[in-house]
Formats: sequence, structure tokens, C-alpha cells
Amino acid sequence: MAVEIKYGVIGSAKEVADLATALAESQSAKLVGIVGNSSTAAALVAQDPQIKVYPNEQALLQADLDVVYLAASQQSRFEIAKKALKNGKHLLLEGPLTRHFVGASELYRLAKQQKRLIVENQTPLFSPIVAKVKELLTDKQIGKIKFIDVKCFLPNIPNNFSDLSAGGGALFKGGPAVLGMIQTLTGNKIDNWNGFESNQVGQADMQCNLSLTAGKVLANVMITADFSIETNLTLYGTDGTIRLPEFNQQTDTAVLEKASGSQRFVIENQQGRLFYAVEHVNNCLQHQMAPSPLVSPELALNGIKVIDSMYQRWYGDPLN
Repeated sequence: MAVEIKYGVIGSAKEVADLATALAESQSAKLVGIVGNSSTAAALVAQDPQIKVYPNEQALLQADLDVVYLAASQQSRFEIAKKALKNGKHLLLEGPLTRHFVGASELYRLAKQQKRLIVENQTPLFSPIVAKVKELLTDKQIGKIKFIDVKCFLPNIPNNFSDLSAGGGALFKGGPAVLGMIQTLTGNKIDNWNGFESNQVGQADMQCNLSLTAGKVLANVMITADFSIETNLTLYGTDGTIRLPEFNQQTDTAVLEKASGSQRFVIENQQGRLFYAVEHVNNCLQHQMAPSPLVSPELALNGIKVIDSMYQRWYGDPLN
């Protein structure tokens, strides 16, 4: 019997519940540790007494477990991540990794030194439908990609969304997954970018618009928490288009449009938001793959570089 991969979680009650749900469907991993008392933690321990509740992050990081799912606030995430790596833990982190490029680079250097895995949870990249879209692109179903249009609405924003020091802002919250998708689907790093933001005085951006290039592909990105828009990522090729609706919520659908007609691809019985990220981490560990082939250090760091540079341009240097 294969050895189960042991997970601990540092995050809110919702994130604890999300991880527990994902691991309940996994054949190769289990939840063994939670930081902090909550009704969610109590219910999980009642179901499985082997799960331990730890009083603080340091206690969990010193425990016998393999992976820490880190969804703590941005203000504390960097220091906790460093301690986790120094304690020999692999990391699955909610994105972005840190509030700044320098810190993210330091985490990847430390992970390499410690021979540990870091995976930034860019949710769409793990989705089966995105794997299907990559197949369609490899098969030249829309010819050569020329342009990508992204519109992304951020619902249910937290109370500190407008606080730059807490990692608030539309680009900061929505940018990592969007930039990761563009780089993944084009196979190119983002090499040129510019953009604008809209905000109240002294607050983080409630919406932003970026124009960028990834190789020879142009892209336009709009991310907003200010008003509701239909979330879509659309790839325009020489022979057609592919549209991913609600891509930032791990959509199960892609629509291919060509002169000959349209075709809809749907993943049946798709698992929850965190399941595929967890399975990717498990697969990497089982096959000794580090770094992640889906969210490589180069991909993640280039996205953070874009975000960091835009905030420096808009606000001075608020993220460092």
C-alpha cells in the first residue's frame, strides 16, 4: 500500500473545509493537522480523531506532516512559508505567493536548497478543461493564436480588499491566475506590459486594465471588483476562437467556434476547487517532480514581476 501524504492547513475555517473536502476524495493523501479551534475543526476531529488541532503555526510546522496548505493572510504568509520550508515541509499556497517579487524569489531559492516543492494554487491551471484546451491548441484547432481577451470579475471580496498593505487590490487578487493562464496557453512568458487602475484615494485598485504581449501574442486583461461583468477568457486564432467562461472559478466548459460551426466541451462530474491542485501536489511528490511542471518558478515569478512592477508604478512601492 502506498504511503499516504500528510497535510496540515493554516487558514480560515472555509479553507480548512475546502482542503478537507479535497482530501476526502483523494486516494493518496489525508488531513492530519489544523491550526486554531473552530467549529469546522471540531467537526473534522469528531469525524477523524487522528486529526490534531494545533494552537499556533509553529506547532503545526514542527509536526509530522508532509505538505502545508498555506492560505494565511498576506501580511503573515511570507514568514510562515519560510518557516515551513526550513522545517522540511512542502507548500501549497494560495496565490500570489507573497506581496512582492523579491520575497517570492527568496521562497523558491529556499525551496531549492531544502529540496522542497512549492505550488502556487493558480486554480484554473489544474483544471481538466484547461488540459483539454491545451490539446485543442496543440492540434491547431484555431490555427495560430493572435490575441487573448480576458474579463474577470472578483465577487465576494474581503473587508480588507482596499488595503494595499494587506495585499488588497484587483490586480493582486486576480492577476496571478490570469497571467498564469496567458503564459500557459501561449507557451510564452509575458515580456511587455502596461496598464491602468481605478481606485479611491489612499486605497488599492478596485479595477485595472492591462495590455501585454506573450511572445507574438497580444492580450488585453480587465479585472474588476467594482461592478459585475461576465468572466471570460477568449483565445482568438487565425482559424477560430476558444472561450473559457468563468475560468477563474475552475470552469468545466470550453466553447470552440470555427467557420464550420461551434463545439462545446464539458467535463462531467468535475471535483471541487481545490481537488485538482491537491492531486497535482500529490503527483509531484509521488514522482519526485520538483519544481512543479504546471506552475513552475519561472511562470509564477514572471507573473509576480508584472504585478509588482504595476503597483510600483501606480503607488510608489507599496508591496515591499
